[in-house]
Amino acid sequence: MPSQDKKLTYVLKVTLDDITPPIWRRLLVSGDTDLLHLHMFIQVAMPWENYHLFSFTAGGIEYSVPNPAVGPNPLRVRDLRAVTLKDVVKSTGQRLDYLYDFGDTWKHTIKVEEIRTTFSSDVLPSCTKGKRNGPPEDCGGVWGYQMLLDALRNPDRGESREQLEWLGRHFDPEKFDIDAVNTRLAEVMNMTETEIVGEDVKTDSLFSSGLEGFPSFGDFLSSFEENFSDWMSPRRSQIVVEILRHIANHVAERDLGYVLSAGASFVVDDAEVSPAVAFIKKTRLTNLPDVGIIEMSPDLAVEVTFPDEPDIVGETADNLKAFKKAGIVCWNVLPHKQQIEVHIPGQRRKVLGMNDVLEGGDILPGFSVPVAQILRT
Repeated sequence: MPSQDKKLTYVLKVTLDDITPPIWRRLLVSGDTDLLHLHMFIQVAMPWENYHLFSFTAGGIEYSVPNPAVGPNPLRVRDLRAVTLKDVVKSTGQRLDYLYDFGDTWKHTIKVEEIRTTFSSDVLPSCTKGKRNGPPEDCGGVWGYQMLLDALRNPDRGESREQLEWLGRHFDPEKFDIDAVNTRLAEVMNMTETEIVGEDVKTDSLFSSGLEGFPSFGDFLSSFEENFSDWMSPRRSQIVVEILRHIANHVAERDLGYVLSAGASFVVDDAEVSPAVAFIKKTRLTNLPDVGIIEMSPDLAVEVTFPDEPDIVGETADNLKAFKKAGIVCWNVLPHKQQIEVHIPGQRRKVLGMNDVLEGGDILPGFSVPVAQILRT
């Protein structure tokens, strides 16, 4: 290990999980790089478009940009803006996990291949090698990307034409332009915090204003000061109950099947999962078991994601990936963004805002509820 008083260069291999053949990049980065800028370097290298929330996990600790709507919670999520790469990685062979887009849940493994004294010839940051193009934004995660690749291979099929129309441009999944990446890295290396995360997140106060889609909490933060540590779970529970109430009433009136809460576990793609809310058609399941796991997948799965709850975020990301892989309709409620993401097999992800209406489609015919009613405070 080089002396700590010298400038250090970290050689990182960033690999997008669950994609075969692998999509990966090798980056040279200064050890003094804070995790916010490391996020931006990965965005450029893959490339992503810096549209969504993100987090790093190292040594069992999650690092993110705290949600000002929730308040401080340093035991759960640490502010990545004050943490550098050398703070969290001390030796070669260590790894970090990087999660981008809590809806599509793009998981990246960052392996530290080398830590060495910085050479005068080092260009930091830079990309020295990589393979394959990164997926398009909002294509539906790993499962959706595989469907898009299938559409590119079979462009004349009916469902393929719809997906390619959504893509709207030429896309070569094998192309990796390292020169373009390095040009862009040079452009973003000195970006300010505001340029990366937007003006809503202030360095001097995590609570003066909200994230994207969230109103300012500065005027009434004081009302939360005594209760902020307990606020998240009750808020999440409230939203789960609200969704459960609407779905359960609709299903009961029409005798469509069973609506279950997080206490029920299902077998999805050979894994046991427990969504926040689930619906299963009566035509598929005559009677619910008294105990144990339901040995089939639900027809509809609903998750509620707060980025400041790392344990739940990780579980939710795994659940959503399993649902999409198994072809299950799923709704991912994002209260911090005031949005609901709708994932329907064979279709691009739909993002609903506060002025939209959540509809049941083929799974829950006739179901309709305003998003604002679900996310009401």
